Amino acid sequence: MNAERAVCLLTLVMSGVCLSLTFSFPQISADPGGMALFPRIAGVAAALAALIILVRSFLSAEGRASKPSTLGSSSLPDLLERIMRNRMVWMIAASIIYPWLIIKLGFLIATTIYVFLLMKLFKAPLTIAGPYAVTVATGLYVVFVYILEAYVPPGTWLEGLGM
Repeated sequence: MNAERAVCLLTLVMSGVCLSLTFSFPQISADPGGMALFPRIAGVAAALAALIILVRSFLSAEGRASKPSTLGSSSLPDLLERIMRNRMVWMIAASIIYPWLIIKLGFLIATTIYVFLLMKLFKAPLTIAGPYAVTVATGLYVVFVYILEAYVPPGTWLEGLGM
């Protein structure tokens, strides 16, 4: 419960920072939304979701008695084992590494790996996780490159291969 609240608070802070940074983006007269439109929408949506989860968390905590924390009674190896089994920790780690992978491996390969890892974290069978990861990554690549005509990093490790 406390981890959920901490993630919500962190999301609120990050959304606020990202939202405030969008006001320094250059304005484009041909596009009223400009480059700041999507980051603003995403920041507001993430902040609203975090607020909803945070409010629900506090409302549900009022209705039940609090149980004593077992953190102090656990040994360090037990605590580390619980952290390593926690899917949220692995999701956050994967999400932190993902942008670095995009730069090193390129958008298509990094997104395929990222989606595959998330699917496996949620115990999806290999026969579903693999094709789903490839389909999502390819779909996003097509949308970004051909529809939005956005720059997609090719990957510094693969530049010499002509990919």
